[in-house]
Amino acid sequence: IQKIKSYNLEKEEFLKILTEIHILSYLVGREEEVKREMVGEGGEINLLEIEIFRKAYEKVLEQGIQQGIQQGIQQGIQQGIQKGKEEGLKEGLKEGLKEAIELDLISRFGRRAKRVIKKLKMIDDIEKLRELKREVIRARTLREFEKKLNHGK
Repeated sequence: IQKIKSYNLEKEEFLKILTEIHILSYLVGREEEVKREMVGEGGEINLLEIEIFRKAYEKVLEQGIQQGIQQGIQQGIQQGIQKGKEEGLKEGLKEGLKEAIELDLISRFGRRAKRVIKKLKMIDDIEKLRELKREVIRARTLREFEKKLNHGK
């Protein structure tokens, strides 16, 4: 503080520098130490103004944090909605493929297909289901289809 006073600055400039020092001391956790030095150097008059600036700074900082939190929440909600839509579409596609294969199996092989259908319902891989959809049309027998179901290509 003594060094700053030695520059013979205008009161406003001096106050601005003291305010900046006070804010920085607050940010690095040395606020009380700097306050004691300011009071010891006759800075009591300025402490009130500095405290007002610091509180205003805290308020602005808090508002910025709140705004950031709100934006984060909104972004998270939007991402969640998008992810939910994508997952819903995938689930719908899987269920649709399973149902189509099941209908084909029943229409081609009758009640004998029930055992194979149970295995089919446990598959979650969309590409595997697409392959099985093509295979249910090509397979000449239920056993041939079941081999593809159990072992892939």
